[in-house]
Amino acid sequence: MGTYGDKLKNSKSYDETLTPILCRVLLVFALAVPVLIVVTRLGLYRLTDPELIAASAFFFTATVVPYFLNVSKMPSYIVKYYIALSVVVTVGVIALMPGTNVNIAYMLGIAVALIYLDTRLMLITSLVSYVVMLVSLFLKSAGIFFNGRIHTFNMADTMASFVPVAYAVSIEFFCMLPIFILACHLARRHLVAEEDLFLELSTEEERYKLAFEGSKDVIFDYVYDTARLTYFGSVTDKDDDNHTEHVVNHAFDVLAAGNMVHQDDIPKVIDLLSGGTGEAISVRLCDKVPGEYIWIRIEGRIVKKGDKNIRVVGKVTDISEEKKRDDNLLENAKKDQITGFFTWDIGEKLIDRLELAGTMNMCFLFFKILNLDTITEQYGTFFSDAIISRIAEMTRSLLREEDYVFRINNETFAAVLVDVDEEMLSIIHASLERSLEHIYTGGTDVEGIDYIVRYVKEKEKFLELVAGESTTQIVSGRKTGDIDYDEVSFTFNILEHSKELSSSMMMLLEHIGSQFNIMSIHILEKDEAPGIETCLYDWTSAPGGSRFRAGERRESDLADLQMAYDMLRRNEYIIIDNSFIANVSNESRSRVAGSHTSHFIVPIYSGGEIYGVVDYEHLNVDYVWPESTKATLMEMTRCMSTYILRDRADSASRAKSDFLTSISHEVRTPLNAISGFSELLLAKNDIDDETRKYTQGIKGSADNLLSLISGILDFSKIESGDVEILNEKFRVTEMVTNLYRMVILSVEEKGLELNVSYDGDVPDGLIGDEQRIKQVLINLLSNAVKFTHTGHVDFVLSFESNDDELGILHADVKDTGVGIREDAIETIFDSFQYADKTQNKSTKGVGLGLSISRNLLHMMGGDISCESVFGSGSTFSISIPVQIFDSKPAIFDPDYVESTDDERFHVPFICPDAKILIVDDNKVNLEVAKGLVGQYLPDIKAVTSGDEALNVFFSEHDFDLIFMDHMMPKMDGIECVSHLRKLDVAGAADVPVVALTANALKDAKKFFLSSGMDDYLPKPIKLDELADIMNRWIPEKYKKPIEEAEYYVKPKLIQESRSVPEGTESGEETALRGIDYEAGLKNVMGSPEIYKELLETFMESDSLGQAEQFYRQRNLEDYRITVHALKSSARYIGADGLSDKARELEEMARNEDWAGIDAEHPNLIPMYDEVAASIKKYLGIEDAESDDSPQLEESDIIEKAVLKERLEELLGMLNDMEYDSATDIASRLKHISYIDETVQDELDAVIHLIDNFDFEEAEERLATMIAWGFGGDGSDEG
Repeated sequence: MGTYGDKLKNSKSYDETLTPILCRVLLVFALAVPVLIVVTRLGLYRLTDPELIAASAFFFTATVVPYFLNVSKMPSYIVKYYIALSVVVTVGVIALMPGTNVNIAYMLGIAVALIYLDTRLMLITSLVSYVVMLVSLFLKSAGIFFNGRIHTFNMADTMASFVPVAYAVSIEFFCMLPIFILACHLARRHLVAEEDLFLELSTEEERYKLAFEGSKDVIFDYVYDTARLTYFGSVTDKDDDNHTEHVVNHAFDVLAAGNMVHQDDIPKVIDLLSGGTGEAISVRLCDKVPGEYIWIRIEGRIVKKGDKNIRVVGKVTDISEEKKRDDNLLENAKKDQITGFFTWDIGEKLIDRLELAGTMNMCFLFFKILNLDTITEQYGTFFSDAIISRIAEMTRSLLREEDYVFRINNETFAAVLVDVDEEMLSIIHASLERSLEHIYTGGTDVEGIDYIVRYVKEKEKFLELVAGESTTQIVSGRKTGDIDYDEVSFTFNILEHSKELSSSMMMLLEHIGSQFNIMSIHILEKDEAPGIETCLYDWTSAPGGSRFRAGERRESDLADLQMAYDMLRRNEYIIIDNSFIANVSNESRSRVAGSHTSHFIVPIYSGGEIYGVVDYEHLNVDYVWPESTKATLMEMTRCMSTYILRDRADSASRAKSDFLTSISHEVRTPLNAISGFSELLLAKNDIDDETRKYTQGIKGSADNLLSLISGILDFSKIESGDVEILNEKFRVTEMVTNLYRMVILSVEEKGLELNVSYDGDVPDGLIGDEQRIKQVLINLLSNAVKFTHTGHVDFVLSFESNDDELGILHADVKDTGVGIREDAIETIFDSFQYADKTQNKSTKGVGLGLSISRNLLHMMGGDISCESVFGSGSTFSISIPVQIFDSKPAIFDPDYVESTDDERFHVPFICPDAKILIVDDNKVNLEVAKGLVGQYLPDIKAVTSGDEALNVFFSEHDFDLIFMDHMMPKMDGIECVSHLRKLDVAGAADVPVVALTANALKDAKKFFLSSGMDDYLPKPIKLDELADIMNRWIPEKYKKPIEEAEYYVKPKLIQESRSVPEGTESGEETALRGIDYEAGLKNVMGSPEIYKELLETFMESDSLGQAEQFYRQRNLEDYRITVHALKSSARYIGADGLSDKARELEEMARNEDWAGIDAEHPNLIPMYDEVAASIKKYLGIEDAESDDSPQLEESDIIEKAVLKERLEELLGMLNDMEYDSATDIASRLKHISYIDETVQDELDAVIHLIDNFDFEEAEERLATMIAWGFGGDGSDEG
């Protein structure tokens, strides 16, 4: 303890610091004396005059005298002893007043000693305090008080009263005394430590001064307790090389006033000085010149004592030059033309610079538009550019100026956010997602785009995300120097280069509203009915997004409407203001005046007449439309009107084509009947020659008319955009041979020669639309034969190779016919045109063949040309881009027999030990997939729903590959994969999943891969594509070589190998009505056994029955899924017509077109019945539902007791999950009936659910059936 005392004596006097403070505090307590006098005089508290005088005297002595002693420069040790002892005596006097009990108050003197941390004073004060306390207690026990005695003194009574109290108080006193002594000791020790630390820091401060004497950095020291900032040197004073000491008192107040750093940087400095993150920060320091700043980097280290921050020491570095280099880097950086964001060229470099500059709380945002390619393909590049531009606007509104945004590639963006905490980052993330959901992407409703938004705090993870994206050149519809980037140019480009006007218009209206602060835009068309306008397009700004409408008809006051149009004829525009409102009818005046909006209306002209108007509506009724805004909107309106009128004209043209198509079909139907009955008549041997002659005339005319109508149908399909180009593999040798056989008879009938040749090698295996190529070539060959009377027709093919996989197929058709006049060559490819109408009076046709051929070639990316010398012949040349899959040269042999080499399938390996799961709700598709994959391994697990797949994987979870159907009811393939990846079992996260889907669109694979699947296999499954999938995903350890793995699709061999059902003739299968037998066989590798199983499964699936049920229930979603399944299964068995009809109905269901479904669904039933009848005949199944089938006998009607027993048995098996046995019982119940039709319907529904593996629903409905009343003794009927 002496050591501590010595150290305190050698430092600044603690007493001299504390005594003045304590004296002032005691002086405040002196105020209690006048308060006590006032209270007594008011009678609020009874106190005798002697008591009042004594209290005042002692209070004055204990509280006022110390202050005057201190002021009179009395030594502080005398003052502190006086204070302590006067407090003790004062407490003793107060204790002698009646009704007081101040036993513990005697500690006040000791407490004063404790404040001084003086152990000697504490011991003296304690001794005096103890004596005073005992004296006070003895006097009170004797009845002696300050104002006199209250009873006669008796020593015995006094001691009897005094001793117990004195004993108790002594114990209490001496218990408290050690605590005070200990507290004093610890406090003195702490003070000495503080002194040591002060001396140490002072020394360290000197060392810092010496270390940085020659440095340009500024050293600072901030002390928490005093809020004092000391720094050495100056950033703003370049001449201060001596590191002059500067002191800023109350630094936080100066900082908050904005006199040290830029206002926006104050929170960062406060955070650093408060011991926040401890990271270096970059801030703007106020320069000597007001309003100018110097960039500095502050690095600080927190000095702690225990858990308490004592001070911050650090340095300040001038980084102005670094900032200038960064600014130059940004100024010279390449920016994306559409968004104005930086490209990623400087991304990583900028992040490194920000880190070096000490940027605080740097976080990263990454977002990607998943369906931008689909939007671009559907609507065009300029439309997608407009979406990207909208995203850029929205992103800027959410982020701050100090944040940096980059466009990585077409669809990917990244942002570097500085000085943000996790809460702010989360808010920005959520706001960005909400904004993306409301960006318009086509159609007539607000549709959210598909996107991914992620935010990360670690730079390394962010750079990994960016590294996973391609940084290829950004594709844009805007080219430097081609357009001017003003609003008019934007209007022109988005309408000119977008593929679908409606979506482009909606995007444009939203853009105009955003740019000009317009609330609503209405594009109205005059209606034929007076006073009626049709709203072509209507856009309104709404909270959270935009609202679009189209096609509404609006009724207005006829006189008002006429007046508005009259005003528009005299003016370029009208503005609805008070002068306009004053001239309209009362009804319209109240309607317009009550809207509180301002309207700027511009007319749309067509053929010199007003076609409609564009109404721009501003929220403020007093808004004054600027001249520049009016001029821009008028020009944009003119641009929009051009495309609106063109679209209306195109719509009229399409309507004409649709009408032509409809009428042609109506005419074609009876002509088919005429031609068919003529064939039947001509086939008879007993008709006379005259009848035969007339019949041949009828048939020839009908065939000629059918040919003309077919041309008209093709033409109308091309005009209405209904022709689809299908690129598939084909053999040139087979195509040329077929073309030769199709025209050779006509050639020989006219005595001509047909020469077929190749000019150089032409690859035999090409990919293109073989049917459309043949359609064009047969048209050219037929024309050549038609217009050549003597001589020959030459058909020459050649090939121009671009690389190993791409090239152009050329074909020339040359004849020695009548030729074409030079002035007619320009028009021969026009619709309904002949080169020489007089020449063609004897020929058949309406002049559509060449026009159709040219359109088809253009759709395939090719072209056609003609060279002719009138009277000497013509040469027609075509060129078609194709792909190569087999480069061996094509040949020409009139006796060529079609090869089946391209249908040979090589199984590269077998994998009997691998484990594969196939998931498909369609039984037919499931059988096909099992048959095809079964060539690789014998045992395959197959399930029909996502729920089953998850249960199977959870229980077994060692599958090597999963084939997953996309479209399934309840849980589709994508949902199933999402749940699968979350299963807490081995292999769930990384088992390969291959999407099985009929969606073969361009972006389908990208869609499935982004949805969590690993690969994609389109339906119908092609064997070579399946081989690629198996080779890619089956682990090498399971692959085993096989000696022979070839399967041939040779109809003759198949026919021989197949057992023909009894009662049918061999070859009858090839004439199955509604089914392409050979196509069905190809889908199962030519195996008649698998094909037979496929047909049986198709019949068991009862897709039509399900579709009928959902159709009657008006259950649109399940109806769509059912016809989707029917489409796929029908395609597999070769029933293409039925498949096409199902596809048509699926599309209607997707578009929620109940009117179309109601019109076409009845046509599905006879098509299905025809296919089903053919399958039954082929399989040898009797049609139990035919009209001549035996009716149900009374004995076939099951009784209630028997039915109850069967249903309870079935329910028990469903409860025990014995689904195979349940399926057997359900199959037997199909052949019974029950008198009660309601019960029968419910029973049929249960059986249907079991057939479709929906065991849970079947169990629930069956339990309900039994609860209806299948108890009893079975005596009841029905």
